[in-house]
Amino acid sequence: MVDVGCLMLATMNPELQKQHEDMVAYEMIQNLKEIYEGQARHERSQEGESSRSITFGIYAIDVKLLASTSWVLDTIYKISTKRLKTNDSNQTYLWHCRLDHISERRISKLHKDGLLDPFVFEQMDGCESCLLGKMTKALFNGKGKRASDLLGLIHSDVCGPMNTQARGGFHYFITFTDDFSRYGYIYFMCHKSKVLEKFKEFRNEVQNQHGKSIKALRSDRGGEYLSHEFDELLKECGIVSLLTPPGTPQWNGVSKRINRTLLDMVRSMMSHSDLPISFWGHALETTAFTLNRVPSKSVQKTPHEMWTGKRPSMSFMKIWGYKAYVKHQMSTKLEPKSHKCTFVGYPKETKGHYFYNHKENKLFVARTGVFLEKDFISSEEDHRNIELEEVQQQQDTEPEVERFSQTIEENLTDLETRPLRRSTRERHEPERYGFLVTTHGDVILVNHDEPKTSRSSVGSRL
Repeated sequence: MVDVGCLMLATMNPELQKQHEDMVAYEMIQNLKEIYEGQARHERSQEGESSRSITFGIYAIDVKLLASTSWVLDTIYKISTKRLKTNDSNQTYLWHCRLDHISERRISKLHKDGLLDPFVFEQMDGCESCLLGKMTKALFNGKGKRASDLLGLIHSDVCGPMNTQARGGFHYFITFTDDFSRYGYIYFMCHKSKVLEKFKEFRNEVQNQHGKSIKALRSDRGGEYLSHEFDELLKECGIVSLLTPPGTPQWNGVSKRINRTLLDMVRSMMSHSDLPISFWGHALETTAFTLNRVPSKSVQKTPHEMWTGKRPSMSFMKIWGYKAYVKHQMSTKLEPKSHKCTFVGYPKETKGHYFYNHKENKLFVARTGVFLEKDFISSEEDHRNIELEEVQQQQDTEPEVERFSQTIEENLTDLETRPLRRSTRERHEPERYGFLVTTHGDVILVNHDEPKTSRSSVGSRL
């Protein structure tokens, strides 16, 4: 057994070794306590337990203040020594590498069960190989600060393109949700380029209705929100743009959750209706209309009441996508007084309901109708499966220069592998100097009547 005093002396500098070479371990500890008595007096003035770590070489001494009741009483310390080990001399790290970088918790379990060779289990420093190979995204547990007034913060997100085109040629829709009241607006679009136009329409309506200005707009990093025109409009209106960090859709969780809720409700509504899937746009508008009038766990009252200051009425709401009889505006004495239609929504501009006439393939607004809701409850029709999803587009992040160079390389490779094209015409020897070539291929050199000077050459031509 190695004496503790010898181990402590081995880790001290020469000056401390001279002071403690004749002391036993207990005396060394008492002397070290006196050295740091000045620091301990300062710690005595603090309530509760305090601790301090003093390092000598490869050892660390933890000085813990256990009690401090008076300036006169001596302070009681609990002093322990532990060796500071890096991963180079850490047996836990060695087994971590031997066992293919398993977690430290699993190594601890193996160590406790006695399945590994005896060693002192200690915590490891960070493993760089694990950071490179197993690093995951940090958990998102943050909660943003809520707005304190209407239009203080607007959440927005674009959903689409959808796998089925809605009536009117729409493939996208954009939502705007007030953070304070959670009241939402929805607009349909044929293309994403209409985002700026829809935001102007939304801004003009809500600011005129409430007499307030939008303070901030939270959105993701979609290109439709990062355009120069959109950025200039926000600066001109004094609206702060709050963009989510890359790869963090949770920061725009309000809009993401609303989009998911909207589509889930639309699929449920259309499953018991015989309308074509292209009517998902009308179902989506009805869903947004309903969500604004029902309670939400995010607000104490309904969004409609917080947005308008009035309690919503539910008496006129009917089952979407089911049959109803609507009276003809004009009819003769012998014609039927009404026709059977399908209820598809609530108009924004007037009181009443939207109906769809199957025979005429036409939408119209009527103030009221006779809804066959009792037949719906008693019916046992099979529910159909609605496949309405957002098409996930793959983002092309490859720069244009790389694509261009790759095209050139492919063309060069194609030229290298392509066989040479040779003419199939018959080749004939020229007849101009054929008389100077012998049958053996020899060329006869002649020097008859060749001009010697330029004057003689000109004269020969005359």
